[in-house]
Amino acid sequence: MRSTFFGIETMRRAILSQRRVMDTIGHNIANAATPGYSRQRVNLATTSPYAYPGLNSLFGPGQIGTGVIVESIERIRDQFVDKQIRVGTAQQGELEIEKNTLRQVENVFLEPSSTEGLNGALSKFFEAWQELSKRPDNIAVRNNVINTGQGLVNVIHNIDQTLRSIREDLNGQLREDVTEINRLADEIARLNVDISRIFTHGDVPNDLMDKRDLLLDELSKYVDISVEETEVRGLHVRIGSRTLVQDDNVFSVTDEMAWDHPSQITQTPYFRDVSQSDFYMLANFSRGELKGIVDSRDVIIPEVQAKFTELVRSIADEVNNLHVKGFGMKEADLTPITTVLTGAGQQIVSAAPPNNRVRLADTNGISVGDVLRIEDSAAAGAEAVTVTVTAISGDEITFEPLGFDPLQKPDESAGYAALTNYTIAEGAVVRKIDPMKYLFFEMETIAPPQFASDAKPSYFSRMTSSVLLPDEITLNSTIADLENLYGVDITTLAGTTLQLDDYATVTFDDNTTLQRVFSLINAARIGANDGEALQIKLDEHNRRVILSGVTREALDQLGGAGGSVNSLFRVLGFEGHGIDGVSLPVGTTLDSTLASLGVGTGFFMIDNVELYINDPASPPPTGFSISVNQTLRNFISQVNTILNAAGSTSAGTQLMFDPASNRLKIVSSHQFSTRTDIYTDPAGANPQPFNPPLGSSNFLSVFGLQRYADRAQDSTAQNIASVTSSDAGSRLRINADLIADVAKIAASGTYFGIPGDNAAAVAIAELKNVNVLSDIASGNTANPTETLDEFYNNLIAKAGTDSQRAVVDSEVVERFLEFYEERRQEISGVSIDEELTRMIESQRAFQAASRMINTIDEMLDRVINRMGLAGRA
Repeated sequence: MRSTFFGIETMRRAILSQRRVMDTIGHNIANAATPGYSRQRVNLATTSPYAYPGLNSLFGPGQIGTGVIVESIERIRDQFVDKQIRVGTAQQGELEIEKNTLRQVENVFLEPSSTEGLNGALSKFFEAWQELSKRPDNIAVRNNVINTGQGLVNVIHNIDQTLRSIREDLNGQLREDVTEINRLADEIARLNVDISRIFTHGDVPNDLMDKRDLLLDELSKYVDISVEETEVRGLHVRIGSRTLVQDDNVFSVTDEMAWDHPSQITQTPYFRDVSQSDFYMLANFSRGELKGIVDSRDVIIPEVQAKFTELVRSIADEVNNLHVKGFGMKEADLTPITTVLTGAGQQIVSAAPPNNRVRLADTNGISVGDVLRIEDSAAAGAEAVTVTVTAISGDEITFEPLGFDPLQKPDESAGYAALTNYTIAEGAVVRKIDPMKYLFFEMETIAPPQFASDAKPSYFSRMTSSVLLPDEITLNSTIADLENLYGVDITTLAGTTLQLDDYATVTFDDNTTLQRVFSLINAARIGANDGEALQIKLDEHNRRVILSGVTREALDQLGGAGGSVNSLFRVLGFEGHGIDGVSLPVGTTLDSTLASLGVGTGFFMIDNVELYINDPASPPPTGFSISVNQTLRNFISQVNTILNAAGSTSAGTQLMFDPASNRLKIVSSHQFSTRTDIYTDPAGANPQPFNPPLGSSNFLSVFGLQRYADRAQDSTAQNIASVTSSDAGSRLRINADLIADVAKIAASGTYFGIPGDNAAAVAIAELKNVNVLSDIASGNTANPTETLDEFYNNLIAKAGTDSQRAVVDSEVVERFLEFYEERRQEISGVSIDEELTRMIESQRAFQAASRMINTIDEMLDRVINRMGLAGRA
């Protein structure tokens, strides 16, 4: 039989449950405007009925209910909607950064603009040249060319620096985002601990979970995250495949001082950035603001910089190419460097050879490619001619055939006449012309101090090895390992000391590792580097060695003016001159023999040293012992020993095998040549040709070390860029010599036409309408299809198109987010009207339960106090 107070207990439960409902409704109403709050709902459930089937079961039908209980208080949340919102938030964060970056790029170029943009500056510049073509002798017009040129340079500087500033700002924002991501990760981890603890006690921490979800929403703005609940009711948060938070553990995104970081297209050293592992995570798996910053800083801006730099270089190169061929209002004063040797009346121009050779008293300071002016004295006919050196052999120079059209205008003040009898007398003065002196535009050695380089790196100058290192070379490889791979002796043949400057040296031996050599170089504080340490490192990803310094001089002066005695820098491709051979047959190694590669016997010459390859079946000429059956390794060693003999003028020249490119190379500390058309008997004081003459070996042609068999091939300086190419916009300037003397501006096409001949000025003015560049999309520079204006306009158009695309994409994502935000509000948001309705419903239930208790109380009062009174007096 049930208790007399059975009904009171049922109503007590009802009152307490409805009170909990009322409290929750009040909590909802109080947090209606709280960010991240999810509406909570009390789940009510009936309690177990009385009585449960058994011995105490009631007599009669059915069970009697025992009331209501609060089963749980849950927050109303849709995980699918949460995920969609986080995906959209990440996309929005990424697109917002890209959109703002592209808008800034548009503003940088000030286009369309009437006068302030690059288009206006270019137009003024070419108009000044057009005016100069009309009045080439007018000093005011010449000054206007300089002024408009300087205006163009100023605009270029401003664009270049603004683009760099955008990159710097993005890099600073990246670091701030990294800090914020780590802060959010720490807070999520702390909440994981509290939430797990509360779940352990059987409660549901709805408010803490809301707070954690709000942090996740905020985190999704920066990176694209995936979220999973763990066994202890914490969270496992990933960015791509990288764990950021797991329960109470945080694996922070790190930033560090990056050297040649892969995020830097321009390879600027010391760019503060996220660590490499996190960079690859961002680049490959992530979305969000951080990804937008990385893409904007390392793709969008560098692409614009690259195209802008290409435009700047084209402007400078095209103007310079025409300017150096022209002539100013007067001849330059060139200091004599030597004189013509004996042989009065030497014929240098004639119908029969030799028509392009002359002997000089001294060839020091003269190199292949130099432009020389040779002037007879007045007594010898006062003739003058300009020649371009093509070869140097002893005291004799060879130059391009002149034909019968003199290239040099006579110096009227000295009374020179045009070359008529094509002879140069003994004692004729030789002057060296430096064409670079007449460039209109030139580049500062480094960006001026007031200009920012890429994120203001600590090191402005750098060199990258021209030699690709084999995969087996690591920092633990020794010098002996290098020697074994390249077949060249680095230590014994040329010494063990690497001279960095007059004060700093590095000493090593065959057993020294590259790690040790690099450490020694990094510790050197050479004078040309302002007393700062050099930085040399192995780029294992690109298989190159990178050497950096504060100043370019620090790199130019490595080894001194004559190059390093030790050949390490030349082997790595950092200094000197070189000739690269052709790619050899697959399978060629240092153990291959000359004969197996098709090399024949005979003479050839490297750096003016005659060498002879013998046929073992025939006795070799006196003094030669190189066999055609030797391996490449032994052959290279023997040749290098001969070239670097004590006191030899060819010391510093070495033959080497490059296994990465599968080629033979010749490198030297000085300019040198290879040839096969000279072979003499070395016996005696005066070497004479063999009689009968011996043939030439095809060694040089087989390995591609001489292009033409009938002429010498001269080495050229290795193409090493000491300053980052992206600095061109910062380093461009007008030639200071032209600013000092505007008469040197080249308007005339010939000396004969000074000053009225306007051919050079006309050609430069017409550059505005000449195809010198190619379409941005095609990337084909072999056949130019665009003018400077067209290329620039396409650059601006692409920036505008990209900006508009980012705006459209951003609007699409905004609509996507709006839809799911509305959906979230429908599900999780607090509606005051709905809560008031529920409040009234709960209030009435509470009142009814209270009334029910009153009724039961009256019933009990009747039973207890009023029953049993019948029959009393």
